Amino acid sequence: MALQFLFQFLSLLLLFTTICISATYPGSSTRFDTMRRRMTSKSNSHLPPEFVTYYYTQTLDHFNYKPESYATFQQKYIKNFKYWGGASTSSPIIVYIGEEAPLTFGVHGKGFIVDLASRFKAMLLYIEHRYYGDSMPFGSFGEAFRDANTLGFLSSTQALGDCAQLITDVKRNLSAENCPAIAIGGSYGGMLASWLRLKYPHIAIGALASSAPILYFDDLTPQNGYHVVVTNDFRDVSESCYNTIKQSWSEIDRVAGQTNGLTTLCNIFHTCSAVDKATACGNDILCKIAAGVFAQKGDRPCYINKPKNRTETDEGWPWQDIKPTLQRFTGNIIFSNGLRDPYSAGGVLKNISDSIIALPTVNGSHCLDIVKSSKTSDPDWLVQQRNTEVEIIEGWIAKYYADLKAINK
Repeated sequence: MALQFLFQFLSLLLLFTTICISATYPGSSTRFDTMRRRMTSKSNSHLPPEFVTYYYTQTLDHFNYKPESYATFQQKYIKNFKYWGGASTSSPIIVYIGEEAPLTFGVHGKGFIVDLASRFKAMLLYIEHRYYGDSMPFGSFGEAFRDANTLGFLSSTQALGDCAQLITDVKRNLSAENCPAIAIGGSYGGMLASWLRLKYPHIAIGALASSAPILYFDDLTPQNGYHVVVTNDFRDVSESCYNTIKQSWSEIDRVAGQTNGLTTLCNIFHTCSAVDKATACGNDILCKIAAGVFAQKGDRPCYINKPKNRTETDEGWPWQDIKPTLQRFTGNIIFSNGLRDPYSAGGVLKNISDSIIALPTVNGSHCLDIVKSSKTSDPDWLVQQRNTEVEIIEGWIAKYYADLKAINK
């Protein structure tokens, strides 16, 4: 029985490892690295010389007028002028919206953006997300994450305000106010790109949101959607592997029902450090995953996601369904998703309007369309997906300048 359980539990670990890999940004480390490692950065990781780093004195709070709201921090951004035609031409500015990682991850991993710059003679602007990498308010990681008073400024709304303010300032300094900006991002960064277009349509004329799970809130999407995609991915590759993992759950339930079952597993498989054991999980992701299974079986409570019961402090996501919001108030957004990506369960998979386009691909993975293209290894469907994206963006730019010309007559 012990060997059987060992085999089954290892199969469970294999499942979660594969899930973590599938959620990885191409060219970056996995999402489940320790928080500090992902938050901080001290170098440009040997960026090519055309990528030049700058720091912008960013406003801490864009929406309030308390004394502390006027504090500032240094926000990292990167510019690349290699392909830019200049402010007096029809050359756009392609803005990469940073996600929950140091900015250099985006520069290294999202090579398709450079291909777009070459195609459209665009300037590249990369913006690091506040509280990540070198863009740390309050001077240090420790101070920024000290308590709710400092963490309260970490929100997607504030991050969008950062982008709007920084893009405006960069364009003004280059006398490029009439150059259209196009926002691009992947996963959470893709969500931000689409929200930037929605909230600040005068700042970005369009957005390419790759693998952006913008519908994965509350009851807009079935909450087991991620796991359904993972299950189907395993089953497509190996029916035997799928059945083995499925059969392991009964054994896991049996062990979970024992007294201190979580602690026993932590000791056997060394999934928690000594400190983690004392705090019933701590930071180890495998321990957190196990805790989500075992917490309801009598062990000390520990969750990956907060309980479903709502409190008055929960964010107000349900105020309106995002689909009619997009349809009524904006346009010029591409939502690209690979259906092998578990996050596609929360993505926009059907056209919402003539200008809010869904580009799903059956065999695509997470953010695959915005990694660097390869003439030798890219499958035909991926080439076609990118070509379609280029054609749509080209249409946005052409219409922008046609409208600008008509206004100036």
